[in-house]
Amino acid sequence: MVELRVDEVKLPDALMRQTVNDEKMEGLAKSIRRWGIVVPLIVRPMEGHYELIAGMRRLMAAEMVGLEVVPVIVRESDDGESEAVKMVENREREEVNAVDEAKYMAAVMERNGWTQKEMAKELGVSEGLVSQRMKIATWSDTTKRAVAAGNLRFSVAREIEQIKDDREKERLVRVAVDSGVSPNVAAQWRREINAALEAEQMEVAMETTRRIVHQPQTVYVTCQTCEGAVKVEEVVFVRICAECWEIMKKGK
Repeated sequence: MVELRVDEVKLPDALMRQTVNDEKMEGLAKSIRRWGIVVPLIVRPMEGHYELIAGMRRLMAAEMVGLEVVPVIVRESDDGESEAVKMVENREREEVNAVDEAKYMAAVMERNGWTQKEMAKELGVSEGLVSQRMKIATWSDTTKRAVAAGNLRFSVAREIEQIKDDREKERLVRVAVDSGVSPNVAAQWRREINAALEAEQMEVAMETTRRIVHQPQTVYVTCQTCEGAVKVEEVVFVRICAECWEIMKKGK
C-alpha cells in the first residue's frame, strides 16, 4: 500500500456508479474526517496518472474533507481485469444499486466481447444473476428510476415488472415506493393481477369462438351439369336415370 496525491488519481471514462446517495456521502465524509480512509483505494498506473479501479465514494469524500493524499493499492491490470475487480469490489461492499450495476455489466460485456457466461465467470457469480441484471434493460423507466434512487428494492421491482398490465405496473411502483412493501406482497400483486388478466383474455377468446361457431356459414357445391359453384340451399334435386344423365352431360 502506498499514498498518492488526490489529484494523481483520475476517474475512468466509464463509471460503474451513476447515482450517489447524498446522505450516505455526508456520513462517509464525517467518518473519513475523523478516522481517515481505512480501506485503501485500488488504482492502476496509466500514462502520467493513476486510474481509479475501486473506491469512487472514498475518493469523492476525501476531496470533500480536503485530504491531500489517499492510501491506495497499485495494481497492474488490463481493461478486462480492471472492470472485473471494480464490479467484484462494489458487489462485496453492496455499494451499487442493481440498475447501475446492470448498465455497467452491459457496457463491460460489449467492450470486451464477453458473453453472459464469461461475465459471470469473471465476477465469480452465477450466470443466472448476470441474466437477471440484463433483464433490467426491459424494465419501465419509472421502475428503473425508483431502484436507482434507492426508493424501491430490487426484489420488489423484479416482481412488479412481471405484471402484464402496464398501467397496473406503473401504479404499483408508486404504491411500493410510498408504502415500502415486501417482496412477498409484490409477488401476491403479480399473481392476482396476471391471473385476472389471463381470465379476462380467456373469456374474450371464448366469446370470439362462440361467435364464429354460431355465425351462418355459406357452403358451395359443384353443379354436376355445368360444374359451376352453387350454394347448397339453391341446389335442385331431380330423379333421373343414368342413361338420361349421360345424354344430358353430352349435350351441355
